[in-house]
Amino acid sequence: MGVAKMAPDDGTQFPNAQRMIGSAIRRFRDEDGATLEQLARRAGISYQYLCGIETGKENFSIGIFEKICFALDRSPATVVMAAYEAAEA
Repeated sequence: MGVAKMAPDDGTQFPNAQRMIGSAIRRFRDEDGATLEQLARRAGISYQYLCGIETGKENFSIGIFEKICFALDRSPATVVMAAYEAAEA
């Protein structure tokens, strides 16, 4: 497995980590058949905030990321690996 190339989020060449992880969260949520509201409730955050995370528009802390991963029943490592694997595809 190669390393995903990262650049500042200038919108030109490569996606940023925040957007990549948000997309992975959305993919896992969709796989589980959960709505934004359901996952947000399980994670203890608002669905608006979760929507912003999934679209890469909201910053999030490691603590929030861990809560979301727990609510998805996936490890943070699994979500990060999925994010980078998708970026390489």
